[in-house]
Amino acid sequence: MSTMLERNAGLDSVPSECVPFYLLTERQREVLQYRADGLSSCEIASVMGISYRTVEKHIHGISLIAIGDVYSISENYGYANQQRITTIGLIRDGVYYGYLSHDLSDTVISPLSEREVEIVDLLLDTGRTNPEMAGVLSISTRTVDAHMRSIHDKFDTRNCYQLAARAAYLKLHDRWPGKKNGS
Repeated sequence: MSTMLERNAGLDSVPSECVPFYLLTERQREVLQYRADGLSSCEIASVMGISYRTVEKHIHGISLIAIGDVYSISENYGYANQQRITTIGLIRDGVYYGYLSHDLSDTVISPLSEREVEIVDLLLDTGRTNPEMAGVLSISTRTVDAHMRSIHDKFDTRNCYQLAARAAYLKLHDRWPGKKNGS
């Protein structure tokens, strides 16, 4: 990683929340964009003409760059969940800061219930899995699963990464279908 830092010597002028994007290779940014578009690792491999294993190595590298930075969480959820939260955090911030494209200007999103807003916020803020969210919200995993299906239907998303990108876009452009702050 020190060679990456040396290649990016101009990082002093970059806001700290954007540093991980400057450290990503072109291939890693491409993988992250496809992940934000909702593609699975197998689909990304097919589109990019690389192996599934190579895609997973890029995702692992993306996570290693962000771990210990702004996306690191204090609680120990294990590596798999750390990778999930770092990827969600990078996608969310990538859309917000313009490093990832995600245009929903012509898309109509159905309103979310209060519980759905809670679940999306919990996913985006902590990257927790459905069983973990169930524990935090004191509801069953099946209930969280049902809410997630409804959220994915309303957002027309395939996975949590695409959901993170769409939610970030909608919040950035003041089109969030949840309750407004203070209302």
